[in-house]
Amino acid sequence: LTRHTMDAFLRLREQATTLFQQVQELPVWLPAQQAAPTFGRAFDRHGAAWLQTQTNRLALVRAGLKRVDVGQLAAQIAQLYCSAYLRSGDTRYLLESYTFYDAVHARQYFQEPMLNNFVPNGGMGGELSVPPEHPSRLVVRQLRLYGQFILVCLIMGKKEEACNLLQEFQALVSSYSMMAQPGAAASAQEWQVVLAEVVAMLRADPGLPLPRSPGAALGFRPPYRACLTRTEALAAPHVGHLQYAVLITYQPRQVKLGELPMDVVRLMRALEWADPALLALLNQASPPGSELNSVGRGVSGGRGRQHEVMTPALGGSPKEPSLLDRPSVLRPMGLSRSQQEAQGHQLGGQEQQEDEDELHSEMLATVHANGDMGGGEVETVEEDGSPTVRTRTPRLPSQLVATQLAATRPQHQNPSKSLLYRTTAPVALAALHAAAANLPTTGSPVLLVYLGCSSLRSRLALHPQGVSETSTDMDQAGMGPGGVVIPVWPATTALADHLGGQGDGVATMSGSSEVPEGAVKDLSEAWCLSPPLAPGLSGPQVAQCTLDVEDLLPLTRHRLFIVADGDVARNVASLVGRSRGPPLVALMAPAHRPSAFGDASRTGQLLTLFLTLPVSAFCLIMGVEDPSPATLRALQEAIEEGVGAIAQELQRVMLTASTPTSNGNTTMQDEESATLAAAVAAWGVPFQDVLLRQLICRFVLARTALAHHRASVERPDCQATCAPELPMEVSPWSEVCQDAIVRVASVLQRQVLFESMLQPNGSPPAACIVDA
Repeated sequence: LTRHTMDAFLRLREQATTLFQQVQELPVWLPAQQAAPTFGRAFDRHGAAWLQTQTNRLALVRAGLKRVDVGQLAAQIAQLYCSAYLRSGDTRYLLESYTFYDAVHARQYFQEPMLNNFVPNGGMGGELSVPPEHPSRLVVRQLRLYGQFILVCLIMGKKEEACNLLQEFQALVSSYSMMAQPGAAASAQEWQVVLAEVVAMLRADPGLPLPRSPGAALGFRPPYRACLTRTEALAAPHVGHLQYAVLITYQPRQVKLGELPMDVVRLMRALEWADPALLALLNQASPPGSELNSVGRGVSGGRGRQHEVMTPALGGSPKEPSLLDRPSVLRPMGLSRSQQEAQGHQLGGQEQQEDEDELHSEMLATVHANGDMGGGEVETVEEDGSPTVRTRTPRLPSQLVATQLAATRPQHQNPSKSLLYRTTAPVALAALHAAAANLPTTGSPVLLVYLGCSSLRSRLALHPQGVSETSTDMDQAGMGPGGVVIPVWPATTALADHLGGQGDGVATMSGSSEVPEGAVKDLSEAWCLSPPLAPGLSGPQVAQCTLDVEDLLPLTRHRLFIVADGDVARNVASLVGRSRGPPLVALMAPAHRPSAFGDASRTGQLLTLFLTLPVSAFCLIMGVEDPSPATLRALQEAIEEGVGAIAQELQRVMLTASTPTSNGNTTMQDEESATLAAAVAAWGVPFQDVLLRQLICRFVLARTALAHHRASVERPDCQATCAPELPMEVSPWSEVCQDAIVRVASVLQRQVLFESMLQPNGSPPAACIVDA
C-alpha cells in the first residue's frame, strides 16, 4: 500500500511539474482567457498532488517523502497563483500566493539538516531510498523562495514584512557565498544583484516610511488600490469600461526586481480594486510571540489560513464564470462539490511530521488540531534524547479562508493585464492586437496601453557604442514572468549609423500605409523596448527592438487610453485626429525631468509616480525626505480633496456640455462650445470608469504642479501634456487646480516653490503654452 501510494504521488508530481513548465512557457502576450485551459490543467494536477500530501502523509513519509519535497510543491503552487494574478489581475490569487509562500517560509521546509536526510533501506517501510541534497542546492531553493516571497509582499504593499524577509535574505546570501561548492561564489554575486534590486525597490517611494526596527509597524500606508468611497469615485457613478491593460516598459538602470519593474507594480495596483481581505491582511499587526520557534522544524508557522488550492478564473467575470470555474473557483482541487460541502471547504486529513534522530529510524506524527496551516497543533519532539510533548501557542487566525474569500469577492472585476518588460516590437504588437481582439463587442470597452520606455536616441546617448545583455543561470529562478535576468553593459559596435535617416528604409511593423513606400524612418525617436543585442545591426534589425508611434495606428479601431512616460511621449499626440474608430486619449510625460526631481533610476518614472502614488510624488518634488506619519496623513487628505474637487469640476463640465436646450441644440453654440464638445466626446467614456477617472484627475493635479513649480515653470519641455486637451476648467491656471496645489503645498510648508503660480493678468506665461 505504501509503495502504491508513493507511486501515485510521484506520477501526480511529474504531471504537475510538466504542466508547471507549460505555464511558464506561455507567451507573455497571450490573453488570460486563452491561457485559462493550461492554468486549469496545472492547478488540477497540483491540487491532486497536494491532496495526497495531506491525506496520505504518513505513508508517503515512510516511503521516503522529505519535507523539502512538500515545500517545493507548495512553493510551486504559490508561483502558479502569482502567475495567475499577473495575468488576471484578481487579487484573490495574490492572497493565495502569499498564503503558500508564507507557510513554506514559516515552516522552514527548505532548512532540513543534511546528515542522513533519507529513509534507509530496511527501515520502517523503507521502500524508497533518497540520497541527500547538497547544502548549496537547498540554499538556492531558499534564495528563490525569498526572492519570490519578497516580490509578492511588495506587490501587496507589505513593506514591513518585506524588510524582515530582506534581513534573512541578506544573511542567507552571505552564508551561500562562503560555501565551498564550485560555482557558489559566482552565483552568490548574482544573488547580490537581486539583493540590491530588493533594496532599491524598498527605497523607491520618496517620503514614505520604512520600518524603524524589525517587526515594527508602519506609521502610514498610502492607499495603493482604487476604492468607491474616495472623493473622485463619488463625483459620478462608476461604469466599468476598462477591460484590458498592456503594460510595456524598459528603461536603462530601472528600479525592478527580476523582470517586474517598480513602475509596472505601481500601475498594476492603481488599476485594481481594493480587496477587503487584502486590506485586512495589510492592517493586521503581527501578534506577540508569533515568531517561528527554533525548536522543532515541523512547527507550523502559518496564520490560520486554509491550505486549499483554488482554481483561478483567469479573465472571468463574477457573473460569467470562465473556463476555469468548474463549477466554483473556491472548490479545492481534486474534490467534487459534494465532497467539498461534506468537508466544509477543507482538505481534511492530518499532517504527520517525521521526528528525525541521528539515524532517522523513527517517524512520529504531528497532528493539526484545526486542520489548517496555522497553529493550535500538538507536537512530539526530541529534546536531550527524551520524548517531550509541547503545545505551541497558535497564531491569531486571519481572514484568508475560502468562505470569507467568497464573501469578500471584489464588487468589480479588475482588468486583465499583459506585462512586457524588455521585449521586442513583434511581441509587443502581438500583445496589443491580442488584447484588442479579446475586448467585448458590446458597450464601450477601453484598452489601456502603458509605454514606459525611453527613445533609442537617449539609449545611444547613454551608451554611444551600443549595449549587450546576457542572461545567467538564474533564468529559472522564477523571480518574474520570465525568470531572473542580470543585465551586463559591455561596449559593442555603434548603432548610430543606422539611425536618423542614415540607415536602411524600415517599414512599420504593423504594415501601416501611413508611411510612403521607400520612406526612411527616423528610429531614434521610436520607443526602445529592449537594448540592441548584437553589433553591426541593420535598420530592419534595429526595428525589432523599437516601437514607432505609427505602429499603434491600426489599434485605434478600438478605444485606447494611452499613458506614455518617456522622453518621446509627446509623439503619441500625432495620432489624435487620425483615429480609425472611437477617439483615443493620451496622458504624456514631460520630455525632460528636472534634476531637482531626482533620478528615475532611484524613484521610477515621474508621471507614473504621480498617477499611482501622488503622496510620494509630491514629497519628491517638494524635497521632503522624511515626513512624520501625521504629515503624510494630512498630505494624503489634501491630495484626495484636490483630486475630488477636480473630478467634481470635470463632471460638472461634462454635464453642462451635454445638456440640450429646448430646440435640441447644446446650451452653447460658439466655437468654444464645439471644442468642449470634442473634449467631452473623447474623455467622457474614460471618465465614467473610476479606475481611469483617478488617473485623469491625478494627471490634472500633476500637470498643475509641474506648470507652477520653481524647477519647471516656463520650461515647455518639463510640462506634462494630454491629447486631446482637457476642458479649460481644469487647466493649470484654473482656480480649482491652483487651490488644490496650494492646499498640498501648505501641508508640507513648501508654498515658496510655487511663487509664480499666478501671473498678474491671471493668464499662463507664453513660454508655458505647449501644443499638445
